[in-house]
Amino acid sequence: MNKVSKHRKKDGNQARNDWMDGALEVRQLNHITFLPTNATRKIVFESEPKAPEHIKLERARLCQYDDKHDGNIYCMTAINDEWLKNNNILDKRMTGFGGEKLSVVVIHNIPVFLMRIKSKLDEMRLGADWGLVKYYDPSQQHEQLSPFHKSSEYSYQNEFRIYVHRFEAGELIINIGPLQDIAEHIIINDLDNFNIYLDV
Repeated sequence: MNKVSKHRKKDGNQARNDWMDGALEVRQLNHITFLPTNATRKIVFESEPKAPEHIKLERARLCQYDDKHDGNIYCMTAINDEWLKNNNILDKRMTGFGGEKLSVVVIHNIPVFLMRIKSKLDEMRLGADWGLVKYYDPSQQHEQLSPFHKSSEYSYQNEFRIYVHRFEAGELIINIGPLQDIAEHIIINDLDNFNIYLDV
């Protein structure tokens, strides 16, 4: 499980990396304002100009982060009823998570999976939250965001996220043992032919 901040680093992987991941506030900036301060000038980015001397911006965005929210995360795609209303195949952009061969681990007993994770985290004296990620329009103002918010650019992932409250640097490894009884590993040769249906 990597730190939230690691997902903000650009390494060419558009599926994994989101420079806004973990932002607690997103502000839209339309102007650079130059304010005189003694012998120098102070540059301020603002939504509206506060002094006559300013430059209008076509587009700019300010994200605010807090190290207190830089925990470790484990990300999965949720195949739930809401997703199945409009989908039966995974988005082609999901191939960004694989190597030469794309594969998925289908967890068919989510309560047991989460129970095993919680049990291991309890042993490690670590707390966690989990749930579906909420997606927001990055072109608008947003306050009071959390590690469970992401830009709508990534909504195709329909992410279910486990967030571990851990402030030590580096990745977190959790060993919950074999998953053969609650999951299945599937190799996908052709994403277009990997259809998903709800069996009721």
